[in-house]
Amino acid sequence: SSLVIEKLEDALKEWGARLVVVTGLAFIFMHSDIPQREAVKLFEPVAEELENLSKRDQVFFLASGFSSGVEESEILSKLISVADVVLEARDREQSIGVKLEKHPSNPPSKDCSSSPNTWSCSTRRVWWR
Repeated sequence: SSLVIEKLEDALKEWGARLVVVTGLAFIFMHSDIPQREAVKLFEPVAEELENLSKRDQVFFLASGFSSGVEESEILSKLISVADVVLEARDREQSIGVKLEKHPSNPPSKDCSSSPNTWSCSTRRVWWR
């Protein structure tokens, strides 16, 4: 887990990035040789450090994921807890529905949709800080 943060910090310093897109973060922890409960424990400091990095270095993180099991749900719950904004995207045959689930200034009640050619989301939720 410290390797993820160490490499990310090095990349931020080298490239001066202000936007970081993270995909498959839960996959790294959940689909390895590490026992699943241990993976959940290892993920917590990574999520907290992502939150700290975004505050300290003013970096915008965009992460995606989906829940397929109890332990992965625990990981995604942690990711949601450190996120400022959470969107849920759903495929609706001819469009994609987007629901604002979490936002610091608004209650999560807004829905919007888009035609499938405008943008796509291969996962159910998108988080960003």
